[in-house]
Amino acid sequence: MYRRMAEHWNGVEARSELRVEGTGSPGFEIARLWIPGGCVLEQKPQSRCPPGAHLLLVVEGGGRIRQDGRMLECGSGDLVVIDAEPRTGACFPRSTVIYAWMLGERAPEHRWVTERFGEVLPVADSFLAPARALMDGLLDGDPALAEQPAVARAGEAFLKELVESSAPRRRPRAEEVYGEAMALIEERHRDPALTAARLARELLVSELTLARAFSFLRRTADDELERRRAGTLLLLIGGRSLATADFARAAEEAGFASEGSARRALWRLSQRR
Repeated sequence: MYRRMAEHWNGVEARSELRVEGTGSPGFEIARLWIPGGCVLEQKPQSRCPPGAHLLLVVEGGGRIRQDGRMLECGSGDLVVIDAEPRTGACFPRSTVIYAWMLGERAPEHRWVTERFGEVLPVADSFLAPARALMDGLLDGDPALAEQPAVARAGEAFLKELVESSAPRRRPRAEEVYGEAMALIEERHRDPALTAARLARELLVSELTLARAFSFLRRTADDELERRRAGTLLLLIGGRSLATADFARAAEEAGFASEGSARRALWRLSQRR
């Protein structure tokens, strides 16, 4: 498993302490990744993954997974569901432990998989311990057992239950997500830690779902946050020409992370008027 990862990913060879253990059969493989100290992984240009799905359960640490221009933030207790084919990169800034399921070309036939592509699902504590026990038992046990078709079917059934129990029972409509997001933006846009990624996590939707909710405006949730902060900043400065220190304080009060980002936001706002 380690050798195969090294063939497909840049960053694996440089992390000699990276531990990768895997088992299973084609179409249903499982793995345990221990990344002491964190790492950055990039899929090699010549590497191509066959059709399928990867489901990653983060049990310690966390980081960001990049795919199709989206950044998926994940932490301990999160299940990440991604399409196997698009190019992928990952950054884990601290020690991380991940259990992974690699489903083969039949995965796209399952709606419980494809409807969750690009989502980060919070897993209930009641499922975390059984999931770890199941994976550890298969990874540390007889490899021949994990290769049995019956074990693959049972593992897939458990994985389906894990996904469906972690996902909302009713998927919210775009207008519902938009309304809830706008209410949170209005209430908390002065908090510089509030980003589209954090907004999605607090609304219990994926970043992709949040992006779709704002698509009719031809802008993103981050764009809306910037607009609200810029509007608040204009109210605070009242058209006055402020000294740099005073402007920086007003920018911070409006929710900007820096004076520079505030000035760029005001410039963009002026261009739209």
